[in-house]
This record gives sequence, structure tokens and C-alpha cells, in this order.
Amino acid sequence: MRLPSAYNKTREWILQIAENPSAEVEKLPAERQICSILNVSRDTVRRVIASFVEEGILEVRHGNGTYLNASAIRRHRKQLQPAGFSVGVIFYAGSASVALDTYVWGILQSVINTLSAANVRIQLLNIRAHGVLAVSEIAAQGVAGVIWLCPDREQLEVISGLREKEIPVVTIGGTLFQEKNIHYVGADDTIGGKMAGEYLLKNGHHRILYVARAKSRNFDEARYEGFCQALARYGIAPDPALEITVLDLLEVYQAIRRVISSGTVFTAIFCSDGIFQNVIQNAVRDEGRSIPDDYSLITFSPHREDFLPYVPVQISQDLEKYGEIAAHGVIDLITGRRIAILKEFMKPRLDSGMSCRKIPWNT
Repeated sequence: MRLPSAYNKTREWILQIAENPSAEVEKLPAERQICSILNVSRDTVRRVIASFVEEGILEVRHGNGTYLNASAIRRHRKQLQPAGFSVGVIFYAGSASVALDTYVWGILQSVINTLSAANVRIQLLNIRAHGVLAVSEIAAQGVAGVIWLCPDREQLEVISGLREKEIPVVTIGGTLFQEKNIHYVGADDTIGGKMAGEYLLKNGHHRILYVARAKSRNFDEARYEGFCQALARYGIAPDPALEITVLDLLEVYQAIRRVISSGTVFTAIFCSDGIFQNVIQNAVRDEGRSIPDDYSLITFSPHREDFLPYVPVQISQDLEKYGEIAAHGVIDLITGRRIAILKEFMKPRLDSGMSCRKIPWNT
């Protein structure tokens, strides 16, 4: 709720008294006198004083008046000033765009909220150039640091160029987490893959159809590694006949229909990328089957259940935490408080839905 103007006026008046360079004022005028000067109610004055007391800026000495600490208020005011630099946020680069889905918007909102709370100016950058030209384009914006959502290898040259110009870049997600000199925040995808595989296996699914964009992509490769670790724990070898690893949505749709129509037995689908949820649902439906009645589904998706008529079992990511760590990290890098490379691999969270049927092991 917006505070009334009388409240803000009273608060600002007290701050101006403390910052008066002509004298060090220790004691505020009496409440009635402040009411008369500002033409505000006594209740307003008391609420303002109470708020300053709670912040440790004012002290009420009963029977002796209200005292303020001018230096404390100066520190308070300084904290409210802009940090003196701006941070660029990039979620689009060249001709390759990141789908502005729940994942990106969730992180972007967290980044903006965290930077705003630290009084850091924010510039959303739409970079269309490549290589050296992109470096110059970003540097020309006057940003002190950059947060880059979901970069891939095409942007590695740009990130390296910015680092040479002493403009730190913190990446969130994407495919660069294995690069030694890249500041990275994201999920521990190997743990996520193992978590998803073990969830299906412990529920009796020992024939699992693995669907990914491509194992050559770093996060898919990590999830596949975790999935294989889960299989090994249960004494099961990966089955190439139960692996679909293509990038095109239509190809995934056709591949799933072929697997089903061929009579290949599987009871669950491991969807390594949430972008395939709707495609999987359509392919299964068009083969006269359903999820969850005929097949179970587990997927990596930050709450994309709006795509499906049920809540799938999901390996979710803490988008808010990603944004907070990245924002604080870039501030630390700009201000020189962080020297080591920032690497945060957070453990994903498993959200149980209704799509995993518990079936007998020998089905």
C-alpha cells in the first residue's frame, strides 16, 4: 500500500535536518512543533518516528525527547543512492534467440528484483552483432558488468572479449558451464538426471524411453550421464532402441510414434528438455495411448504444466535462487569483492505429480 504524502514529507524533513551541513543536530523538535511546521497530524509524526526508531536511526528518551544520529542517517541515505554503475542483462543474441518461456522470465524477474534492491541500474541489452562487434556494442552501453541468460558457444568469443575489457559476465544456464574461466550459475544436471532416473526405476519402470534435444548439448549430456548412473545402480544397461536424441520437434513427434507403433515395450518416458512435453503428449495421443494411463512421464521443466492436462512429475529448478546468486555475483565482481571464479551448481528439486504409475517390477 502506498504511504500517504504526509508520511513521506515528514520522513524527508527529518532526513534533511540530519544532513544539514551547518550544524550537528542531535535532538528533534517536539512532536507538536513538527506537526505545526509540516501541517501534518501527530499520528503521522509518531509513525515516522517509530519507523526511524525501528531502523536504529532515532532514539526516544522518555521524558527527554527524541534524538537522532546524523551519521547514521547519512549512512542510511547513502544506501538509498544508486550504486554508481549499471548491469546489462542479455537474453537475446544475434539471430539465435532464447524462448521467453517460464524459465527465462522467472530468472529475469529474480535478476531485476535483486539488482533493484541493491540500487543497481539495469539495462536490458538486445545484441545483434557478433564477435568483436558485439563486444564493442556492449561496451558502448557503459555497463560495468553483464548477466547473460542461456548463452551457448556462439557467445563464448564475446564473453571472452568482455572479460578482456574488464567487464565481468555471469552466465545463467546455457551450455558453457564446463568452461574454466566462465562465471556460471545453474543446475547440477547430472544430479537431476540421476534423480529423475531413480524416481522412475524405484517406481518399477525398467523400460524407459529417453528423449533429449541432443546428447552433444552440455546440459543434456549431463542429464544423460545421471540417467545412466541411475540405470547402473539398478543393473540396467542403456538401450539405444529406447533413446531419441534429435533437435527438431517434428522429428521427436515422428520418432515417438514409430517407437510406439513398432511394439517396442516401454512404460515411462524420460523427457530431458521440457520443450518436448507438448510434442510427447500429442504423439502418444495420436497413437491411441495416453499419459499417465499408458505411460508415465518425468521431465525437466520449471512448472510448465500449462502445456499438459495433468501435472507431470518434474525435476524443477530454483529460478529465483539462480537470479539472486547471479545478481549478487556480478555486483561482487564489479566491486572487487570476488576474486575466484563463480561456479554455483544447485541441486534440482523433484516435484511429484500424478503421471508416474507404480507398476510391478516384472511387468
